[in-house]
Amino acid sequence: MRSLPIVLLLGACSDEEVLVAEVGAASACLGNDAGAVAEGEFNGWTVTGEVLALGAGAEGGLHPCDTSVVDHSVALLDADGVTWLLGYGLRDADGKTAGPPLDIDQGSTATLTFRSVQSFGTAAGFVLSDDTGVVVAVEAGAWGPALESGDVPGLTVAVGDEVATSTDGCGTLVSSSLVFTGDDTQTVTPVGSETVSVGGVEVEAWALAAWDYEDVQCTDVAGVVSWALFR
Repeated sequence: MRSLPIVLLLGACSDEEVLVAEVGAASACLGNDAGAVAEGEFNGWTVTGEVLALGAGAEGGLHPCDTSVVDHSVALLDADGVTWLLGYGLRDADGKTAGPPLDIDQGSTATLTFRSVQSFGTAAGFVLSDDTGVVVAVEAGAWGPALESGDVPGLTVAVGDEVATSTDGCGTLVSSSLVFTGDDTQTVTPVGSETVSVGGVEVEAWALAAWDYEDVQCTDVAGVVSWALFR
């Protein structure tokens, strides 16, 4: 997970205006006490269990992210007696921890869907839901998304209009808005949030980052689309 300060030069006015694009970041990772989760082995897990604890962070044993970027955690106990630990982190444009407390109680039942996709980089994402609907969802997309269509029922997230561009040694970087479509549609510019209705339930849709290169000239950069939902 990284937060990038991007200088955007907009020359539409007679005097050149220099702006700094707000770009946040997200991370998501998973582990359990049965050793069933290992690097590259968890492209899709669905777990239902009791919420044992809601924490402020996590220590080692989670994949695919470094736990130093994990600011929040949820422990679930499944029907087989396995404890699963979900870790995630959200950072604003200044690299500070972001995200509200989760709208779920210890002792309640929840279902977790977690996905990780490895290509040139690693994308990871998850959806935590209860009998009312989605509680929290996080997409930490790099080289494409991790979450699949239908993982958040009734919601689609798409890259919207260009917000601004900049040029660096890797080419022309384009920063865009994100469009959240549920029962209604909201367009959100990173780093920002708007309320959107999904399946009759209001959630806060966060756009953290949406950038890519038009004419990339480097081999070690990935376009990033990161967002989150909170009930």
